[in-house]
Amino acid sequence: MIFVKKHLQQFALAGVILLFCALFCATSPYFWDADNLRNILDQSTVNVVAGLGMTLVLTSGVTDLSVGSAAALTGVLTALAMKAGAPAWAGCVLALLCGLGVGLWNSLIIVRVGVNPFMGTLTSMSIFSGLALVITQASPVYGLPPDFTWIGRGRIGGVPVSVLISAALFALIFVLYYGTRCGVYVSTLGVNAEALRRCGVNDRRWRTGTFCACSLCAAVASILITARLNCAEPLAGAAMNLDAIATSVLGGTAPRGGRAALFGTALAGVLLALVKNGLTMWSVSSYYQELAVGVIILVSIVLSEARRG
Repeated sequence: MIFVKKHLQQFALAGVILLFCALFCATSPYFWDADNLRNILDQSTVNVVAGLGMTLVLTSGVTDLSVGSAAALTGVLTALAMKAGAPAWAGCVLALLCGLGVGLWNSLIIVRVGVNPFMGTLTSMSIFSGLALVITQASPVYGLPPDFTWIGRGRIGGVPVSVLISAALFALIFVLYYGTRCGVYVSTLGVNAEALRRCGVNDRRWRTGTFCACSLCAAVASILITARLNCAEPLAGAAMNLDAIATSVLGGTAPRGGRAALFGTALAGVLLALVKNGLTMWSVSSYYQELAVGVIILVSIVLSEARRG
């Protein structure tokens, strides 16, 4: 009973997923098609990967609003490099280095300079989004090499490569968070950073690590979405901030910090992709879909605050 109570939100998410599956299956003959189910899993990977990074940042007690713009900048730089002749593996390495650079920039202005995290990442969002637009002149970069697009479109044993990548990333973060002192330090950072300092732990270093981890996850998400679309769109990450926060909070991560729910993040990522897929089958406008995501975030935060109280 204690286990069920502790993970009640995750069990509820699993129940809601089954409920929506039954609803969409009853209203559309195409929902239960194997290709559509694979498409839902594929679409959920970006939510899950970006949500995992956001989960670490939220657990540490702050929010990173630059995730979407960082993904957009990463995508266009990666695409331009490959258009210039760089191989796919070099493009992926460049994307990860770009993500790391974004995380270091955020930590510099927030941890070192002392800018408020909300304002700091808000200005970063504007800077990186502007850079992506300036570099591309607001035009998409398309026509990427097949070796790269295979990451977003290929399959291994019938399973999308993007799903395997997101599962591997989830396993890595899960082991680091629950199997090492990383989880204890990040959670404590979100509750009482002073306690960490008094224990001799460099809280600034761990704050930097969470920002870098979040941006690296955004870079991986950018690789997946760019490879899937065979196109780097400078505005592609516009909704990623909202989706990442929704995935994390809906999964059970405390918005004020101190509690992460990695399994919940994965389930929430699948749920959001499932809902958008079903609404698309119902011919519901994407505008209303974004409205639905906003309502989901609001309800999740209210429930989280009520649970905290």
